[in-house]
Amino acid sequence: MWQHKGMYKPIFTVLAELYAEAKQLLAAGDLAGARVYTDKARVLRSRIKQHVKHLREMSTDEWSARLGFDDQTALEYSQLVKSTNLEWQQVREWWVSVINSIGIDELLRSDEGVDLLLDHLIPEVWDFKHDIAVLTERDAKLYLTPLIRRGQSVIIVYGAFDHRSGEPSEDLDLENISPTQNEHIFPNQARIVYLDDGNVSLDSDQLQLINKGQSPIVLCLSHIPNSFPIDFLKKLNADIQKEFVSERSLSRWPIIFSEQLIENIPRAIGLRPVSDLGAVFRDGHAMVVSPGPSLLLSLEKIKKFRQYFKVMALVRSLPVLFDYGIIPDFAIMVDAQDHSEKHLDLIPRDPLLAKVPLLVTDFTHRSTFDANFKELFLLPGAPIMGCPLYDAIYGLESPRAEGSGVASCAVSLLAELGVRSITLVGQDLSLSGTGYASAQQTSIRDDEHEDITCLGIDGSRLPTKSDYLFFKTELEMIAKTHADNVSMINCTEVGALLEDWQHMALDRAHPAIFDGPEKDFSPGTAHLTELADAFNPVEISSVTRAIDLEVRQLEEVKAIAHALVMELDRLLAEESNDVSVLEALEQNLLQAMSTEGSLISFYTMPAKLLADTSLESVESLTENFMVSLDYYGSISAGADRLIDCFDQVTGSLPR
Repeated sequence: MWQHKGMYKPIFTVLAELYAEAKQLLAAGDLAGARVYTDKARVLRSRIKQHVKHLREMSTDEWSARLGFDDQTALEYSQLVKSTNLEWQQVREWWVSVINSIGIDELLRSDEGVDLLLDHLIPEVWDFKHDIAVLTERDAKLYLTPLIRRGQSVIIVYGAFDHRSGEPSEDLDLENISPTQNEHIFPNQARIVYLDDGNVSLDSDQLQLINKGQSPIVLCLSHIPNSFPIDFLKKLNADIQKEFVSERSLSRWPIIFSEQLIENIPRAIGLRPVSDLGAVFRDGHAMVVSPGPSLLLSLEKIKKFRQYFKVMALVRSLPVLFDYGIIPDFAIMVDAQDHSEKHLDLIPRDPLLAKVPLLVTDFTHRSTFDANFKELFLLPGAPIMGCPLYDAIYGLESPRAEGSGVASCAVSLLAELGVRSITLVGQDLSLSGTGYASAQQTSIRDDEHEDITCLGIDGSRLPTKSDYLFFKTELEMIAKTHADNVSMINCTEVGALLEDWQHMALDRAHPAIFDGPEKDFSPGTAHLTELADAFNPVEISSVTRAIDLEVRQLEEVKAIAHALVMELDRLLAEESNDVSVLEALEQNLLQAMSTEGSLISFYTMPAKLLADTSLESVESLTENFMVSLDYYGSISAGADRLIDCFDQVTGSLPR
């Protein structure tokens, strides 16, 4: 019987059937037939792995219960995993026994033997449409064609590209290929990237060939041990994984952001929105102080030329600035984590904090509102701008803080507030042995050794991280967007070169210093005298009406998504392919979720990302139904969870 708790039960049932069929065919000597079933099992296991990974990242009781991970079904799941692993082990042992009895040298003499070796080399968890196979030129001569025949979409061949001819090595017998620069695309859409012996980095064109979505497995397929140096594989994997920074963020943060946003509504109502700061920043020169190690080299200059800028400091920069006697005009934080946790300790315990106003996102952790800042200004999150709740809190027009990095958000916000120039300091985006300028601020992520480099300001190659490269791209895109109205100047002493930014020293030649000091400059006042004295707080009635509209939409989405789950349940149980009702319901759901700034669309981005990745490799309508069942179940549960969040907060609104 089909369950309304996600796809894991039906998908394990299918998986067991695939292994059983494969074993029967192996026993009958039909190796090609068995291969088809085991390859399908590999893809399904990849889907299960991504699914379970997604569950662990969500970590809410509601989602766990919906997806079948209560005490009873957790035991069932464990038993299914053990049973599946046993089935796979039996198939794998058959391959090992054949390889040992025949010998690798003999297997390499025939196409069937090569396929048998691949059966052994390809792991039990593998998505041919999404994961990436890496081959040496020697292995490509053997495995390239059979991999493509089995549906492998992305293959990297190392050491098989002739730059003189602009084509792959003549030793590779590749037919029906139309060559393009450094890659070839086969008729079945397989994408092959060629790297020469002296290059282990993929250029932007080559990276475009990689499927986006969940991070892929990157694996060397070779029957010869240690075919690649370990450093090569680490570098190549890091090069690829840096392309999935945004996807990794989308797999976790939307749920946390949305739930904390709703929880913070009572706290947000009494705060000024950042749009009030237009009078402070308009036509002025702003400085964004980041906490990179090079900030220590800039402190003397910041203090010397402090009067020429309105200074906005990232919160992690505050300890260093305070120690040097510099009080910024504003601090900014876009962190949704609990800063009071011991491993973060993000906000310094310093009496000078009371002199600094904080720009803070509405999805911040509630502990931030209790910190001893001079004043809080509320900053909207860009993904749901235009929703009824935001219209009530911020008004119809509000500046946006675009970007996943704090500096990116600060720069984009300042540009929208109408500044004349933005100057960066301490924005290293590279590694120099320490995570931040302040010893008090430590990184909780141990990924400093990704073996990635970037071009430095001085023209050298600097070690960096995938996250930093992503933030670098964000800053460069913001500079392009606002190039006509804002001068973007990078005065970071040492670090990554930012395209479309002017790189110069912080000295008398700087445009802001040439223009002269800020009017009536007085450090620590934050220029709040320029704000209008009148402050009209948000009307509670407007927020209440907005919540009613949000809940009404959520209830509509929940009802349609539940109807979709029931229809998919019926189609699977009856083994029907009549999708007329399903398609009508899907159209209704799309319309219900496509409103501007839809909260439920943002909240269920992780589920959509997982579904999109899974749908790339489905091979039957039944598999499509199972993936869709889980996705629409996620939407239904997500809408129910958000309704509950709104219900809890409505009673605590000020009256």
